[in-house]
Amino acid sequence: MSMLNRIALAAVLAAGSTRMMAAEQTSEATANLNGLASPEGATEQAPPAPEPSPEPPSEQRVVIHGYFSQAYANSSEHQLIGVPDSGTFDYRRMALLFRGAITSKDTLVLQVAQRRLGGSPVMSLEPDVKLDWAFYEHRFGSATSVRVGRIPTPLGLYSETRYVGTLLPFYRAPFNFYQEGSFTSENINGARVAHTFGANQPWSLEAQVFGGGFSMLESYAGMVNQAQANNALGAQLWLGTALEGLRFGVGGDRFAVRKTILTDDGNDTWKLWVASAELARSRYRVQAEYSQIRLKRAEAVVKAFYLYGGLHITEKLMVHVQRDTSDITLGTSAPTVLPNLYTDTTLGLSYAFHPGVVVKAEHHWAKGRFIEDQPVPLGPGFGPYKGNYFILSVSASF
Repeated sequence: MSMLNRIALAAVLAAGSTRMMAAEQTSEATANLNGLASPEGATEQAPPAPEPSPEPPSEQRVVIHGYFSQAYANSSEHQLIGVPDSGTFDYRRMALLFRGAITSKDTLVLQVAQRRLGGSPVMSLEPDVKLDWAFYEHRFGSATSVRVGRIPTPLGLYSETRYVGTLLPFYRAPFNFYQEGSFTSENINGARVAHTFGANQPWSLEAQVFGGGFSMLESYAGMVNQAQANNALGAQLWLGTALEGLRFGVGGDRFAVRKTILTDDGNDTWKLWVASAELARSRYRVQAEYSQIRLKRAEAVVKAFYLYGGLHITEKLMVHVQRDTSDITLGTSAPTVLPNLYTDTTLGLSYAFHPGVVVKAEHHWAKGRFIEDQPVPLGPGFGPYKGNYFILSVSASF
C-alpha cells in the first residue's frame, strides 16, 4: 500500500472512530433520559441543557477533500514542460486535503499530493508523494486570520487552486505566471496574516502579509538543481468592487536564494511583483495577470503576461482561449532582450459531466527557449524553438 493510500485510510478510520464515539455518547444520554440506565428503572429528570460550546459537532471535526487530473500529452516537435514528441500518459496531479476543526475559530490543514510531469528533467528530484500544506489557522472574528506552518503562497488568482483541474480552464494554470516544476514555489514555510476591510460590503479590500522560506527546483541547460529561498517577505492586496464578479489584485515579495545554478557563487536576490484582474460572470470569464521578476546578481529581468477568455456554449460545454507570453532581459550595462522565453497560444474545450467531473481537450501553439530534449544555453543565438502540443485530460474532485 502506498504512503498516500495509508494516509487516506488512516484519516477515514479516524473520522469513522469519531462518529462511533459520538453515536455511543448519544445512545448513553438517551438511555439515561429514559431511565434505562437507572438501577431501579425509574425515570429521572433530564439535566439542564449545557451552555453553547465553541466546538463544532464531533461528526464534522474532520473533512476530507481531494482532486485528480490525468492527461495524455503529445508534442509535434521539441519537448516543452515535459511533453515529448512520442506522447506520454505520465502527466498527472492529485491531492488529498484533510481539514480538522479544533473549534469554530481554530483549524488544522494537511494536504499531500503527487505530481507527474512527463519527461521533464525535474522528475529526477520530484518525490512520489509530497507535503503541499501543513498549517494551523486561527480566525479573529470574520475579517482577520493567521496561518502558521507550510502555507500556500498567497500570490495570484490561483494561489490555492492552481492544480484543481475541475476549477481550471486548461490542464494547468497559465505557465508563465505560475510556472511548474522549476523556478517556482507552491508553498512557503512561515506565516501569513490576512484582514479584510469592508467585509460583506459592495467594496472591500483584503490585505495579506506573509514571510518565511521555501525550496525551489531549477532546470537549466540540462542541469537540475534544488535551491533554497530564505528571508522571504511579501504582501498581496485584493480589491473587490461593487460590479459583480470584478476584482483586482497587486502584490509581490523579495527573498534571498542560496545554492542556485544561475550565479557563480550560488547566491542571489530575487524581487517579484504581480498584478491581477478578473471579471467572472455566469456565462463568461475574463482574466489577466502580469508578473516581473528581477534577479539581481544574475542580471536578468523576466516579464510575463497572460490574457484568458472563456465562454459557456451550453451549461456544460465551454470554450477557452488564452495568450500566455514572457520575455527576458539579460545584462544591465548593455541589456539584451530575448522575446519568446515561452509563448503559448491555446484553444480548448471543456465539458462538465458534473461540477466534480470535467474532461478537456486543448491545443497549444507554443515556442520557447527552455526546451528539454536537448541542453541549450540562454542567449541570442539559441531559439526560440517550437514545441506545439495537445493535451487530453479528465479531472475529478470531491
